[in-house]
This record gives sequence, C-alpha cells and structure tokens, in this order.
Amino acid sequence: MISGINLSAFAERIGFADSRKQQRLHALLNQYQRALNQERFTAVVHELRVDGVEDAYDAQIPGINTFDANGFHAHNCGEQTLPPYGSCLLGSVNLTQFVQNPFTEKAGFDWDTYQNVVAIFTRMLDNVVEINGLPLEQQRREILGKRRHGMGYLGLGSTLTMLGMQYGSPESLVFTEKVTKELALTGWRIALELAREKGPAPILEQDFTVTAEMLRKRPEMVRDGIKAGDSVKGKVLHARYSRYLQQVAAVEPELVEELARVGARFTHHSSIAPTGTIALSLANNASNGIEPSFAHHYFRNVIRPGKKSKEKVDVFSFELLAYRHLVNPKAIPGSESAEQRLPHYFIAADEVTPETACGHPGRRTEVDRFQHFQDGQRAHRFPLRGFQGHLPVRLRAGLEGLHHLPFQPGGVPGRAGQGAGSGEHPLQVRSGGWLGNRGQGERGDRVRRRDSHGGESV
Repeated sequence: MISGINLSAFAERIGFADSRKQQRLHALLNQYQRALNQERFTAVVHELRVDGVEDAYDAQIPGINTFDANGFHAHNCGEQTLPPYGSCLLGSVNLTQFVQNPFTEKAGFDWDTYQNVVAIFTRMLDNVVEINGLPLEQQRREILGKRRHGMGYLGLGSTLTMLGMQYGSPESLVFTEKVTKELALTGWRIALELAREKGPAPILEQDFTVTAEMLRKRPEMVRDGIKAGDSVKGKVLHARYSRYLQQVAAVEPELVEELARVGARFTHHSSIAPTGTIALSLANNASNGIEPSFAHHYFRNVIRPGKKSKEKVDVFSFELLAYRHLVNPKAIPGSESAEQRLPHYFIAADEVTPETACGHPGRRTEVDRFQHFQDGQRAHRFPLRGFQGHLPVRLRAGLEGLHHLPFQPGGVPGRAGQGAGSGEHPLQVRSGGWLGNRGQGERGDRVRRRDSHGGESV
C-alpha cells in the first residue's frame, strides 16, 4: 500500500505505464488541499538471507504475462525493453556458416564474407520496416519513426568449438569481442549509407528542446556550449550524446561524426537474443545466441502428426554432427574410450562455470559495449552459493539482469535429462548492453518477477 508523501514520490520516480492512470494520479495529487502526510519511519535493508528452496517451475501467469516494471509495461522477453507501441524486429546471423577448415590446425573464420552478410542483412532488416504489417496505427508510426531493428548472431558456442577454442578461454573471448564489434560497426556504416540513399530515420531530423534534466544526465553537452532551452537535432543527440554511440566513436570517430551530420537510417541496430527456437529448427541445432550448446547429445519427446503418443528421438548438437561427419563418426560425448573421445574443447552448458557464464569483466564489458539492446545468456545447474560470490564483480562489470530459471526436465513436457540435485540452483543470466529506449542511449533498467516458464527474476 502506497500512501502519504510516498504517493508523490511514486508519481515522480516510477509512475504508471498506463498514461490514463498516470494522469489520474497527478490529477488527484493536484486536488489535495493540504500537505501529504510524512512517512513516520524509513526501512533500511541491512542484508538479504536465503530463506529456503521452493520449486518454481511449471508456473503459469494468468492473462498476457505482463506487469508494470518501474514504468515499463514488461513482457517475459528480456532482450527488448520497448517504448510504448514498440515492436521487435529481430534477426540473427548464423556464425557456423563462416567457419573454414573446422576441427583442423588451419581452422579460421571468413571475416570478409561475414562483414558482407551483415551489410546485406542490415539492408534487409531496414526493408522489413517498410512491410512491417503491424496492426495498430500507433505501432506503425513508432517503427517508421525510428526504424529500429535488432541484429544479433547465433551459434557462437558451436563456432568456437569448430575453431578448436574452448568456450570461455582467453582466445574465445578475443574472438567473441571481434565478432560482436564487426557486426556493430558494419551495421552503423550501412546506417550512414542508407541515410544518404534514402534519408535518416524521421525522428533524427526532428528538433528537440534541451532541458535541465538532459544537461544533468549529459554534462558533456554543457561543455559543448549547449544550454537549457536550446533546440538540437535528434541526429546530433543520437550520435554525439547517446552512451552507446559514444562507445562506437571511441573506435571510429569519423563514422559517428558523419552520423551526427547526416543522420542514421535507424536509431537501434544490434541485439543478441537466446535464439533457442531458430537455432534448433533453422540452424540444425547450433548453439543458442551467445551461449555454448545446451548438450551435445540428448533426447526429446516428439509428438508426430496424427499421433497422440510421444516418440523419443536423439538430438545432436551441430558441432557434434559436423565432427562425426568430418573427423570421427564414432565420437560420443563423455566417452573415455580413445576411439570415441571428443576433444577437450567440446563443452556444453552444464560444464560452464559461473566465471564463464556470468562473464569475465573484460568480456562482458567488451561485448556489451557494441550491443545497442541486450544479450541473453543462460547458465545451467549452478550451486547458488557458487554463483553469489561472483555476483558483485559481475554487476560492477555491467551485468544488469539476473534470471533464476530452475532446470526441471521432469516438469516440462518435451525435455529430457537429469535435473539439478538438492541445493543446486540453475540460473539464467541476462546481461544488458547500452539501451536506446529511455531517451538517447541511456542505460535502461529491467525488473521482472515470475515468467510463464517458472523463472524468478530481478
């Protein structure tokens, strides 16, 4: 229950996502004839203690699975925190298709083809804006005004394995940073080309009145001689004063200066989602998004068309199928036999440590530096205490969201395998990059409760 002076604080700092509710709250506060009652005490949290374990899987939330999260109307998706009437326009590049001579000493990555594909894909996603097919006029107006999209990749874990790198190793971190950086920089080069060809996103040609709040959040604007009340083009605010493009400017300052002069074709470009469905169905079970493979061999219960009974089928990771085809057809995960043993760099999600999954500070910061939205990464079967010790370090490195996802295959139809033992808490980790959703590139906050898969989030 919020009452007294706390009502004013709520209206100012949090508010309702529903504009009608927010207007009604302000109207009621303005009608109040006397001062609001002061709070008699302030509660201070000194520590948080674990209060036990409770199964949270197979939970279902009624309705449309949304709630008011610090002013955001938040869905269970964690990669995109969208503005009112915003819509996801996501696409992923399959990294496994650029590996050359896999599992050999000559294994390499075709960087030229990768950059060319990202360039063409960026143009394609921009074209999709024109045929968005969104049902509401407000949605169409929103996407045409900003022309935002989110390009990411899938198959990172599979690609690293095919290159002979173990997920989380120093060389894998260097590769991850480079592949993320090239996706972002190529996209913004195309944003400039498209703006010259077809014009920038309409919102970037609009004039915005500078407020004292903007100057407080961006003191560099004051250093540049901008004052409250001045009128500034959206493309200048976007390129010079968004935290995200300031990161890009540290690498390619001439590109960002041209974006400030000409404008960009779109306001947002890159985002790495978990991509579970498309990685399995379209990429022959390549690893999800930025993660390692869930497992290299497991079983799924499949219901065939026209049948009611379930059929148990083998599922293999993309990299294991490739290794069997190219190197050793008898290879089996976990085998101690020299004839069947896999190389040491074949690891799966349940072998990932908290350090690897939560991210070395350098890796998370470097990857997020070139992500306009966020990237999603899951980590399975972590002991809770083993994870807690790394949490403060990861938060200081830029980790923004944590998703506790209990792995309970027995309670989820279609999954097979062994669940976590007593006292083990699989955790899903979601890291936030630079968000452009709350003004020009301000880092966004994300708070979630329970989702329809039973996860608990902060």
